[in-house]
Amino acid sequence: MTKILKTPEEEQNMSDLKVITNENPTLNTNEKPALIPLNAWNKHFEYPSVGALRQYNFLNTNGFRDKVIRLLGKRLYINTQAFFEWANSQKA
Repeated sequence: MTKILKTPEEEQNMSDLKVITNENPTLNTNEKPALIPLNAWNKHFEYPSVGALRQYNFLNTNGFRDKVIRLLGKRLYINTQAFFEWANSQKA
């Protein structure tokens, strides 16, 4: 099993993020960026589908995994702010 090493800056950035769970399903865009479990994405947003997000992650489409996905334990989380920045940077 590989261990993911993080720099102190990455650790600080991760501690500033708010994790949205089923117990706390609200998302306020005025707050700090939120982490949403990949499988709960469609509870907060209609598009894209969970299947499409998994495909972006698997294929690492235009750096999706590097920019948007956060791995905490074995679970995949999406940084909402990074997702919308990534989506806006894509060519139409």
